[in-house]
Amino acid sequence: MTMGKLVAAMTVLLCGLGRAAAVVDNAIVDWNNAALDTARNNYLPAQIAMRYYALTSLAQWKALQENGASGANADPRAVAALAGHYILSNYFPENQAAYDSLLQRELASWGLTPAQVQAALQVAVPVAVEVAANRLADGSESYAPFIPAPANGPAGQYQFVPGQTAADYPQLATTTPFVIQNVTTFAIPPPAINSSEYFQGWNTTFLEGRATGSNRTQDQTDTAFFWDNGNGTAGIGGAWFRIAQLVLAANSTLNDTATLFAKLAAAQYDSNIAGWWEKFNYGYWRPVTAIRQCIPGSNLPADPAWTPLLDTPDSPEYPSTHAVTAGASAAVLSDYFGTNNVPFTITSEYPGLPTRSYPSFSAAAQDVAQSKWAVIYGGVHFPDSFSGIPLGQAVSTLGKF
Repeated sequence: MTMGKLVAAMTVLLCGLGRAAAVVDNAIVDWNNAALDTARNNYLPAQIAMRYYALTSLAQWKALQENGASGANADPRAVAALAGHYILSNYFPENQAAYDSLLQRELASWGLTPAQVQAALQVAVPVAVEVAANRLADGSESYAPFIPAPANGPAGQYQFVPGQTAADYPQLATTTPFVIQNVTTFAIPPPAINSSEYFQGWNTTFLEGRATGSNRTQDQTDTAFFWDNGNGTAGIGGAWFRIAQLVLAANSTLNDTATLFAKLAAAQYDSNIAGWWEKFNYGYWRPVTAIRQCIPGSNLPADPAWTPLLDTPDSPEYPSTHAVTAGASAAVLSDYFGTNNVPFTITSEYPGLPTRSYPSFSAAAQDVAQSKWAVIYGGVHFPDSFSGIPLGQAVSTLGKF
């Protein structure tokens, strides 16, 4: 059984674990969980899932804003629920029955009259329709031809690894962001392949990111898998939404929750667009290519048998968008709470892995970057991808609304 199928089989249990500790319970959280489950059940890649998290969260937030600004004063719970229901039903009609069931349970629990539901519907649906319509030409589904360097091609240039035949959604690099204006503002190039920084990073990943023969501890290996968040999970973006749910106070208002989730979702997606632009602009090779091929004339030995601990993604190496997502998410949460130092404990979406506790949002972000994709243990990035954290932080600041 593959890891993805195992995750899918454990979805009900894992979702229960993830929500059991959550103390806030409202329509925003309900539909956020519905979006996370949609990503799991449809095996959505992390960046694609973030798009739907953003659409759902922004539709709910904007619908609540419209409800107040227009003077409609419909029941805000129903407004938020109906906006979330419309977005997910629009993009995933095959799941309509599940969305209908959730909405019916909510409306029944609130004891709303048909007239109250209709009033909320008249506010929520036009806003959700507008949110969806505004993304029709955002470029996220446009054709974007991409040809990598050939096998054993120029040193430093991205090549497909064995078994790969297409890059992951290169069109994301030129997709229109939700909030920020220019994704290239904070671009920082990766180290030159003849630099001492590159040589040090190569050696670190070579020694500690390999599948076998590494000096990783079991905890370090567990950390790599803990933050993997591959297909069949809610992705790295979903992991940070689970964190947000865990740390929100039970008395958080509907509007406060909606505002936080909209900011978090927009920051995640926009920062990943910025990260994808860097990936396809710099076209940096992955460690498995660099280590097997090496650099002509350097003192680094080629190792044709070297294999990373984690599967190498079908995209250029730099920067790590896991680190980008973590940086953006930690910054948004720190801004919302007015402090970075909010402790929490989170479970993994992979069964059998220990829970992890962190004293702060930045500590978790550092763990994502240093121990998972961006540095060593996973073997799919060099240490230079640590720069994904400040990229995410910068985008989250630029994209405030």
